[in-house]
Amino acid sequence: MSTLEKRVEACCGTILQFVPEFWEDRNRAMLELTVAVGEYEGAGVAEVQEVFTTQLFRTMREPIRSMVSDLRSLQIRDTCLFLIKLSLVCRDHVRLFLREVFPALLVALKVPNKVMSAYVDDCIRQMIGNANFRVCLPMLVADIRESKVSVFDMSPLRPYPIGIPVYKHTLTRSLTYLLTYSPTLYLALQGQVCS
Repeated sequence: MSTLEKRVEACCGTILQFVPEFWEDRNRAMLELTVAVGEYEGAGVAEVQEVFTTQLFRTMREPIRSMVSDLRSLQIRDTCLFLIKLSLVCRDHVRLFLREVFPALLVALKVPNKVMSAYVDDCIRQMIGNANFRVCLPMLVADIRESKVSVFDMSPLRPYPIGIPVYKHTLTRSLTYLLTYSPTLYLALQGQVCS
């Protein structure tokens, strides 16, 4: 077992061991996870793939979901910083882990607390920018289709770079970011949501 695996296991054990009321201990463990992952920033692809194993990601899955669903702004912020750091260090190697965590982020994105949803919004945008993470597109389309909230104001916000109008949304900036940089998502939404 590598040093990183031992650190991750200890931190994840702390997160799962304590109930949300002991948020300080859980938050310290999350910050330690961020530091541990950050030590591999700038490492080569081969080293990242060797160190960040499937088992390591499996160990982190439930604690991260637990932290995202806690709904304390400090914990959301620190968990989002961890996910951003993880996606920055691991790049495309992290996409399967993000696929498992992304539904919890979508739930946290809809929280009425604007501070927390802004943290999650920024996290999603940066994760998508750091890793090739196309699996989020169908989740977003399904989430929008099933949402009871009107996601789009049908007035064009600005012209799309290739001449297709983008529509203003009321959910988050993440969707605007994705619409701007993903013709696939825009066309999927055009067919599913917009008339």
